[in-house]
Amino acid sequence: MTDVHWLLPGTLLALLAGGIRGYTGFGFAMTLALGLLWFLPPLQVIVVVLMLDILGALGLARRAWKAAEKTLLARLVPAMLGMSLLGTLVMASLPYHVAKLLIAGLCLVGAVATFLPSGLISRSRRRDRIMAVPAGAASGLAMAVASAGGPPLMLYLMHTTLGAAQARATAIVFFYSGQQYSTFRL
Repeated sequence: MTDVHWLLPGTLLALLAGGIRGYTGFGFAMTLALGLLWFLPPLQVIVVVLMLDILGALGLARRAWKAAEKTLLARLVPAMLGMSLLGTLVMASLPYHVAKLLIAGLCLVGAVATFLPSGLISRSRRRDRIMAVPAGAASGLAMAVASAGGPPLMLYLMHTTLGAAQARATAIVFFYSGQQYSTFRL
């Protein structure tokens, strides 16, 4: 018999995380992962969060694909896939308590980093293309290790030349492709 003591609080956490995503456009996975760490082992948290995130993104994927910036996705996604594989290996080798601290720490650093002022970085299409690979890699690693791939990607997208709708669509396609890969890899 499966231990289901986490279902009620997990459902409430998922509703809260969904409200955050509805308001901000991202943050579901990170919010839910941090909450579920109180009830489940880190690897199980990552699987549960990724599966729910995929279900939530299903309805958005087709429309987002049409508006997404595909030249940046061609650089973001391969970097994310490679680093998420490394992140999975890291998570599988860490002790339980160290993994929990790593997840919480990455979420905190990522959330704080999104508050950096955008005036510090010059915006150009050339810079957008150059920074796509490191941004995709950082997001992939954070996604696999802590379900916190949102802050690195959002930090990158906030400092690109993309408009808000195109940046949001690019993020949706990026995370949808990453979540599918991560879920089936785990």
